[in-house]
Amino acid sequence: MKSRHAPRHTRPARTNGLLIATGVILTGTVTIALIALTTSWGASAVAATRAFLEYYVGVFALLAFTATSVLGVAATERVIFSIEHRILAQRVHRAAAIAGIGFLGIHILLKIDGGRVSPAGVIPFAGGSGLWVGLGALAANLMLLVFVTGIIRGRFAQSTKPWVWRALHDIAYIAWPASILHGLLAGRTPAQWVVWCYILALVAVGIALAMRLATTAGARETAPTPRIEVTRKKAEPVARVYRLHSVTDAAERKTGTG
Repeated sequence: MKSRHAPRHTRPARTNGLLIATGVILTGTVTIALIALTTSWGASAVAATRAFLEYYVGVFALLAFTATSVLGVAATERVIFSIEHRILAQRVHRAAAIAGIGFLGIHILLKIDGGRVSPAGVIPFAGGSGLWVGLGALAANLMLLVFVTGIIRGRFAQSTKPWVWRALHDIAYIAWPASILHGLLAGRTPAQWVVWCYILALVAVGIALAMRLATTAGARETAPTPRIEVTRKKAEPVARVYRLHSVTDAAERKTGTG
């Protein structure tokens, strides 16, 4: 006899794999931290990694946000890319955004820990940080706002004003050039290759936006305009219509079909 109890739901394999991966990463991180605290070569490796990140992690954040902007435009393009390509672009767009936020957080923490910026410097143009550092703080706050609104996009879709999400998400087009100015003019003079990276980032986003505007304009021009034809029919007098219906009803009652 079969049991009447509802079957127990097992945890999906995908969730189990995610938990295992998270456990492996946490275990590896704790192991590396213990090695770094107990050995001299571990401390040297941590110091070298810190110096590398302090110098380059800001560039990594900018490149990640550049990829996020380009892929975000590609994910909304409906003429050149197919549905599968747009879905793939959207997934990579989200991954690049997460990487950019991670790099940005490391960049801010290292600057505060190194004494280059006070904790109040995370507030735009506060703490005597200067114009270009304050512009970077403004860009960071705007990028964080865009990231958070991207996570809770479903809430905006269910509201009566779904366009609010698009308006908030498009703030990235303001934060991104502000971060470029911050990277070029705040702090030490950037290396030549860094300058070229920023130039290529500007070109990439500019091309993506130009393609989006061109394809959108082309789609609007080629879209067929619906035609509505209105036919005029001579109205019959009310008395005649009433008389016809009365005759029809009488005939139906007589034949028994009514």
